[in-house]
Amino acid sequence: MTRAAQALHVTHSAVSQQVRQLEDLLGLSLFEREGRGLRLSENGRLYALQVRHALQDIGEATRALRVRPRTGELVVAVVPSFGLHWLLPRLPRFQARHPGRRVRLLASLEVQDLRKGAAHVAIRMGHGPWEGMVRQRLFDDELLMVASPGLTGGALPRTPAEVLAYPAIRSAEPWAPWCQAAGLPEPTSTGGLWINDSNLSLEAARLGQGSPWSAAAWPIRYCVGENSWR
Repeated sequence: MTRAAQALHVTHSAVSQQVRQLEDLLGLSLFEREGRGLRLSENGRLYALQVRHALQDIGEATRALRVRPRTGELVVAVVPSFGLHWLLPRLPRFQARHPGRRVRLLASLEVQDLRKGAAHVAIRMGHGPWEGMVRQRLFDDELLMVASPGLTGGALPRTPAEVLAYPAIRSAEPWAPWCQAAGLPEPTSTGGLWINDSNLSLEAARLGQGSPWSAAAWPIRYCVGENSWR
């Protein structure tokens, strides 16, 4: 009761009164009194399990409604690394051309479903197609080997084979295309450091925690969108 009152920003007695009213409405006891404490009854436990799902649905519906674009707002869904390293430096030029418009970035590794109306446009990597979407190719991405200058005391590898001998910082993207271009088999080791965000991968490389093949192997990026914006 105390924790519920704190979470709801009401008094302890207000929560207790609401519980009593709910028990009167249901004609059942949801709690069993034990001295000065309470514990859920079996009826209360079953009721809580069902109600919890309904409250989660209400919460999801509320969040989805709150993120819908406002009038005069351009909402762009973007992966964090692309937003940080490519989009942010270019936003001032766009805002200078459109001073009356507000830009909101939705940075996430999850692919946004534009049909739900949370964003006007999404910048993602891949070949598509995406059902119901209009897509426009932006550019190809380049795959570069990077490492801290101080990795292994500055004795950095000079050939692709030497690169693969180093501990790897890996992402979810496959390295088969690079290995194929280098004429080498893809390493089968499952050790090393695995990171699902390229910002962290690059920072780990900068800190000297892994090999020069730490960058993500992103093939092609597209700008995809469904909703028009004016």
